[in-house]
Amino acid sequence: MTQKTLKTVIILCAAFIYIVILLTTPLRRTYILKKAGKQLLAVHNKQLLLPLLIMIFSGALIALLGFKDMSLSATVIICTVAILGAAMGTEETALFNKCGVYENGLIGGGHFLPLKEIYALPVLSYTEEEQQRQNERVLRVTTDKRGTITFVYDTPEECKAVIDTLLSITPDLKR
Repeated sequence: MTQKTLKTVIILCAAFIYIVILLTTPLRRTYILKKAGKQLLAVHNKQLLLPLLIMIFSGALIALLGFKDMSLSATVIICTVAILGAAMGTEETALFNKCGVYENGLIGGGHFLPLKEIYALPVLSYTEEEQQRQNERVLRVTTDKRGTITFVYDTPEECKAVIDTLLSITPDLKR
């Protein structure tokens, strides 16, 4: 197989994966929302423009490779970046207007965090001095499997409402 043929195959595979990522977005959304359960608290959504632009430019990168001759390694790298960008963009857009606290988890920034994975909320154990330095719009969640995950909210009131809702459905987080 020649290098040109190999590059063509890589570009076609990347285009196929890109299309599959885009087409499976509604399925992923349905699956996650089913897993999350009933919404207990809705929070304001982040902007949709940036994830959409990432998805568009990811597709444009793959299309550009069809017209621009690059080395094999550059083609592989660009295709990988485009696929990762498409995956990140669709993750954000799939759950765009569904951010909040659910009976089985927390959705924010395109991610679903099951309640059973939440180990602690570090903000509950902060000293007065640490609370003064803490950004009141940021919620850090310690998990059993994923380490510390950060959720950013529009207002301190929104972040406090999320904490209160989480504590009401999982009182053992107060430790």
